Amino acid sequence: MSPAEKNNTDPEANNSPWDFDVIVPALLEAGQLALNSRRNLKRELKPDASIVTEADKNVEDLLTQKFEDLHQSRYIIGEETIDSKPDGYLEDALKSTAYIIDPIDGTAPYAHGMPHWGISMGLLQKGLLTDGAVYLPQMEFGEIVISKGPDVLWGRAPAPDCPLEDWEWDTLNPPQGVLAPDALLCISQDQAKRGRTDLPNPVQVLGTAVYAIVGVMTGRFLAYIGSLKLWDVAGCLPLAERLNLSSETYRGNQPGPLGSEVPGVDKYITDPEHSFYWGVRGGYICTQPDLIETFRKSFSI
Repeated sequence: MSPAEKNNTDPEANNSPWDFDVIVPALLEAGQLALNSRRNLKRELKPDASIVTEADKNVEDLLTQKFEDLHQSRYIIGEETIDSKPDGYLEDALKSTAYIIDPIDGTAPYAHGMPHWGISMGLLQKGLLTDGAVYLPQMEFGEIVISKGPDVLWGRAPAPDCPLEDWEWDTLNPPQGVLAPDALLCISQDQAKRGRTDLPNPVQVLGTAVYAIVGVMTGRFLAYIGSLKLWDVAGCLPLAERLNLSSETYRGNQPGPLGSEVPGVDKYITDPEHSFYWGVRGGYICTQPDLIETFRKSFSI
């Protein structure tokens, strides 16, 4: 019996909403489903002109089946399905325990056969994002960054199709990069298309937030700057907080920390009629605290 099956059937099993031995196998299964779905992939455009595929929906369905449990007041706030939930569902989710899921962050590169995409989960408890995880199935042979208590664990598969018991795990420490001219920055599609960068540094555009933010956590990127929505960042915010990274808005009248509170805060657009529903107001920047103001002054859109 798998750890996930034991957790769901054994009354003596750990019933915590964030169990490492349940979350990780579920992410691996979701990643394999996404990889398998590429064989007959069909792309569609959502009303906001972003790409969606059957894989996005299938992965979200899989994680919903595993983690939604209304008897225990555990809800799913998923990018592809939240609009189809009954009246009152979102309000109840924000007051209780909810998993905020981005089934495939980076659908455009995923749908075009590129490796820059990931699966993200954030745990929301009574309005606070307390835990998070990101799985990058095609970062080398697979990579997971996940909260476990006060720590952030970084797992890597050492070989293709490696069983979970053979993964290599380390505890991440806060990154210590410096703003040298060769430091690599990552920006969003929106920033690349409409923004300006006043720095000499090399800049990369990946079409995915979680891949880039994990890159900041692991020292590959010095910063990530862009426009994104709650689903893109929910799995990353609790990890960034543990690693002493700053997650802030970078433009607008009231730039400042996004924090871990979700319902009712003015950092997110919570009007369901808005075209950027659950978007981060003023854009997003993730970097080391001492570099926030430098980047805020160096990027505009």
